[in-house]
Amino acid sequence: MGRSKKICPVQGLPGFPGQSGLTNSGSSSLPDLTLYVATGYSGTPDPERQFTSFSDAMAAAAALNPDFTSLIEIIAFPGVYNEDIELIDFVSITALNVGTVIIDNLSYTSVSGNVQNSISNLVVGNLTIDFTNFNFGTFTMNNISAVGTTILTGGQFTADLCIFDDGFIVTGSVLRLSNCQSGNLNLTSGTLYDIGTRFNFLTFINSQIDLKSTTFSYMNLSETSNAQLNACTCQNDIHSSDTTDIQIYGTKITGGFYVDSSNVIFRISNCFLGQLLFTVAESAGGQVYNTIMDSGVFNGVGNAYDRDIQRLITPILGDTTVVYNYATDFGLANFIDNQYSIIAQQIGGTATPTMITNWTTTEFTIQGAADGVYQITILRNIVANPD
Repeated sequence: MGRSKKICPVQGLPGFPGQSGLTNSGSSSLPDLTLYVATGYSGTPDPERQFTSFSDAMAAAAALNPDFTSLIEIIAFPGVYNEDIELIDFVSITALNVGTVIIDNLSYTSVSGNVQNSISNLVVGNLTIDFTNFNFGTFTMNNISAVGTTILTGGQFTADLCIFDDGFIVTGSVLRLSNCQSGNLNLTSGTLYDIGTRFNFLTFINSQIDLKSTTFSYMNLSETSNAQLNACTCQNDIHSSDTTDIQIYGTKITGGFYVDSSNVIFRISNCFLGQLLFTVAESAGGQVYNTIMDSGVFNGVGNAYDRDIQRLITPILGDTTVVYNYATDFGLANFIDNQYSIIAQQIGGTATPTMITNWTTTEFTIQGAADGVYQITILRNIVANPD
């Protein structure tokens, strides 16, 4: 049977700088599953429990054969440790105070299955965690500040109140973040759950996404089978391609939501949206509910749309006029002023075409503003046919 884990209170630890207590010698009364690292000691350190380097502490931890019932914690005192630390299974590192323990680099490669490791309150240069050998271990990070790129492979990760200056490269992992700050995040074949983190660029390939109150500059969704955004803020654009299901609720997208392939299915509800732009002629399907859109609306009631999105990609030369038929070009039986709105946008340009106001129930006319390809979108207004 393993021994139960105990942690001494900070006060009264023997032999630490600036702490009251007796100098250690010989056999130690310190908890036998807790090791300590400090840059120096006021007395003679216990050679089995007190160390001046993480490498020595890790070697001592390995000798104790940690497992599920015998988890080892290394408590680190303030200092700069110019070391490349290789963490081992079932061993955790905790700094006594946030940001007071600085180490060069930390890496970990799983050797056992179902391992449990954690790091807390550290400042780390580069952080590399690899669960390739056993993809069902867990790793917890609290109040970590990682300066370089954090590389995670496999496994399950939880991070709270962390700063990842240079962002993440994540492959095959389940990543749960809350109230963190990060640079770019590149996630491939993994899952991200986040609450309240601030990112720069987000790139998701073949991944599952669930974001709540997340802030980011830009997002690219590719081959992503499921993505949910709730109460998020996108400061620029969201691009989606080969994405089977995207649901966005209560989110502000200052730039635009771009549909970049024909098999994108999306639902946008109660959002603010700069623009909705299809860069392909067809999409599997999309719905926009009760959303304010900051783009040119030529008729209809307000800037809020609902259901039945129909679109057409068409070239227009210069300021020529083109007549479009609702039934032939859009599959609509007829057009009702208060039911549908028409948007025309130049793809890859800024030209604004003119809507000719003499539309009828069967056709309408648009006058181009410059040579180019235009997207013409007909949206049904939320004020009509609410079913």
